[in-house]
Amino acid sequence: MKCEVEVRQTDNHGTITARDNYELTGNLPKCVGVECLCEDADFQIPFNVGEINLIYQFGDQGKAETCASPSAIFPQIKDSNTKQIVSGTLKKLNALSEKMCAELTAATKRRKLTERDHSIKTRLAKAKKS
Repeated sequence: MKCEVEVRQTDNHGTITARDNYELTGNLPKCVGVECLCEDADFQIPFNVGEINLIYQFGDQGKAETCASPSAIFPQIKDSNTKQIVSGTLKKLNALSEKMCAELTAATKRRKLTERDHSIKTRLAKAKKS
């Protein structure tokens, strides 16, 4: 059975600043999309799984640092799909405020580490040690 769950983050005024979409397979949630508020334009910017993975891999404290590594490797990328993911991610990150980018990066890191810690491989390895 597959279930979908949406988690919303709001500011003090009730405005949705972030929305995470998860698919539940059994009892394991997997993030399948994230939306962040573009404060200047007052709309949500969607990030897909590939873009989320890129943010996890290269995410750093600030927006400039988060964008620096993907920007540096972009000219060497040969695969058109990967090139599209990197360019789309950079464009979306640059549309976010510094604060929202830092929050997205931190949340992505926490989410991925939690997913890793709850993966079946990790749980099996822990069970073998017991």
